[in-house]
Amino acid sequence: MQVPWNGLLPPPRIRRAKTCRRHAFLLSTAIGTLAAGGALPWLATPAEAACVVTGSGAQAALQSGDSITCTGAGNTQVKTAPVVSGVTVNIGDGTATSVNDPTFASVVLEAASNSAVKVFGNATVTSANSDGIAVIGGGGNTITVDAGAMVGSSSLGTSGLALANSSNNIIVIGGTVGNGVTGAISISIGAGSANNQANILSSGFVHAINVAAVDLSGAADGNVFNNAGTISSASGTAIIGSANQDTIINSGTIISGGVSTAADLKGGNDVFELRAGSRSRDGSSAATERTRCAWAGLPTQRSISAYSVLPVSSGNSRRWKRPAAPPGR
Repeated sequence: MQVPWNGLLPPPRIRRAKTCRRHAFLLSTAIGTLAAGGALPWLATPAEAACVVTGSGAQAALQSGDSITCTGAGNTQVKTAPVVSGVTVNIGDGTATSVNDPTFASVVLEAASNSAVKVFGNATVTSANSDGIAVIGGGGNTITVDAGAMVGSSSLGTSGLALANSSNNIIVIGGTVGNGVTGAISISIGAGSANNQANILSSGFVHAINVAAVDLSGAADGNVFNNAGTISSASGTAIIGSANQDTIINSGTIISGGVSTAADLKGGNDVFELRAGSRSRDGSSAATERTRCAWAGLPTQRSISAYSVLPVSSGNSRRWKRPAAPPGR
């Protein structure tokens, strides 16, 4: 049966003619593309985010022995299941990669041990409302930020890299920690974390605005920062210590803007060592570079200042240790 034309839609023969012309256009385009050695136009797709898990877990619940590699832009949270070991997290493979969770910390090791997170060059890890990388509980993990990589946070009071109640971890920074957001700490170690070691390589840059670049408030004994790069706060103290034993070994640059001291190690049996190449500046004089270590917990607040480091001569090092409190104090 032939359906009569209703006068509203084009007659069938006209519709068929238009369809034939469209097919002819697409076919000619495809032939031209193939002749030029390119992909078919309808097969070309933009690079997409991808996190590939090897093992039994999932992207937000990695199991012991799992590995995950994320590439592309716009990946969301990568997280271990609680109390796991031997997990490997690779962010990037040298190509442009991003992990940026809108709500939670972007990479989380939860009570994990003997695990590793590596952020390759050309990769970024940030979070809109939480920490970039968070290590919570556990220990014996390694976090590496390669040259050309960036780890940061985008919210007031959060940290680019945070360790809480986690001990015996190793941090290696060859890239940048801190994405220049006012009020976001670069590296925080607290909640009883002990015996962690952070190595800032010569290419490493740890920076913050209005807050400490490195904050050890609440940490336990034995945390060590070995700085051969740059630790900087644009308008705050660059390094804030804990009430326990902290060790800062500096052969790089520590800078504090504004009127803050470069390093305030608070109380505890601390060690501050300046090695060859050390340069440190507080905000009191742009023309004179020096270190001022303010020690808390003494009978009167005071600072040990005017340690000349312009720079420390080659082959020499200078080491200061907070004196023990007099008996009865």
